[in-house]
Formats: sequence, C-alpha cells, structure tokens
Amino acid sequence: MENILHKLYRGEISPADGYEARLEEYQQMRQKHILEYDAFVQSLEPRQQKAFNRIMNHQFDTIPMEYADTFVEGFEMGVKMVVAVFQKEILGSI
Repeated sequence: MENILHKLYRGEISPADGYEARLEEYQQMRQKHILEYDAFVQSLEPRQQKAFNRIMNHQFDTIPMEYADTFVEGFEMGVKMVVAVFQKEILGSI
C-alpha cells in the first residue's frame, strides 16, 4: 500500500473531491437557498442579472482558496493533537 502522504503530495488524492454534506438540515437549507436565489435572479433585469452573476462568480472564485486554507488549518491542528499525545506519553514515562 502506497503512503497516503505521497499520494497527497502528488495530487493523486484531494480531500475536497467528492465531498458532499450529509446533514439533512444542510440539504434543506441549501435547497431553500437555491430556490430563493433563482427567484431573486429572475426578478432582475437582464443587465442586472449579468452584473449580479459576475459579482457572484468573483465571490465563488474565492471558495476553493477558503476550503484549502481551512483544510490546512485543520490538518495542522490534527498533527498538533497527535504530537501532544506522544509528548505526554514520552514525558510521562521519564
């Protein structure tokens, strides 16, 4: 079995790929949001729709960066927790 860190480094795996929220509450909120969003966009004039879509696309472009940063912070926190456990184990035995 190949080392998962090697696969991650080479980009062969991506924790964000295929992610789908499983919470029912999230799914319901998302569906409601989609309906409200569509109704709002339809209420705009065509020129306003283009401007709004351009603004939203700029906002959506930042989401992958935010997810990546959140993943890195979470990963670092997990490593710190593992280190803390081993430090306690090692120092506790001295």
